[in-house]
Amino acid sequence: MKFKPLPLALGSLALGVMAGVLITNAANAGNAVTSKSDVEKIVREYIAENGEELAMSIQRAGTRAQREQMKTILDKDTPSIGPESAPVTIIEFSDYECPFCSRVQGTVSELRAQYGDKVRWAYKNLPLNFHANAKPAAYAALAAQNQGKFWEYHKALWSQQANLSDATYVAIAQELGLDMDRFNKDRASDAIKARVEADLKQAEEVGARGTPHFIINGEAVSGALPTAEFRRVIDAHLKAVN
Repeated sequence: MKFKPLPLALGSLALGVMAGVLITNAANAGNAVTSKSDVEKIVREYIAENGEELAMSIQRAGTRAQREQMKTILDKDTPSIGPESAPVTIIEFSDYECPFCSRVQGTVSELRAQYGDKVRWAYKNLPLNFHANAKPAAYAALAAQNQGKFWEYHKALWSQQANLSDATYVAIAQELGLDMDRFNKDRASDAIKARVEADLKQAEEVGARGTPHFIINGEAVSGALPTAEFRRVIDAHLKAVN
């Protein structure tokens, strides 16, 4: 599934509808509309007077449509934190062995604290094929999720990134008090492996080829960017839905 440039498409549609309405109004008022230049003049005059309001209306429509698109990749098994009703949803595609993904976790924590219930955060695995520990770490985190401890395990993995190994996965699970028989069975299961493969497929469909990759209400943001850049995008989407 590709995220389409919905605001542009909706903008063109909105302008077309608006032109039709304005032409009808002009005709009803007794003003002759006889040529393309007449239509363009009417639209230009309207935009000059109401451009900001029109732009915000188009932006809101685009944001709503993109949020609906995002729901198609947020299934019941996707680890998420924050209310489903939050005006902004952020999906992170990451790799537990990627140094840039580790670097951005401080920014993510800061943003989660700042925005609270205004943002829902969701996590998807994108283990890169040259990171040997990325898939086993992802399996372990999802096995922890099966026992209600995904986010605790997730945080511990980042803190132990330099020491990713089977011994580390077991030690974290023990520290969190997980049922070890179930944990080991789950992380080796076909079901858990299939979930990671499904995440990889979704990453390809949305155009996430490197890590970390974020989708903020349908808008792609790639890389371990500064906190201010994330705030700029989040604030714009919050404004668009208000």
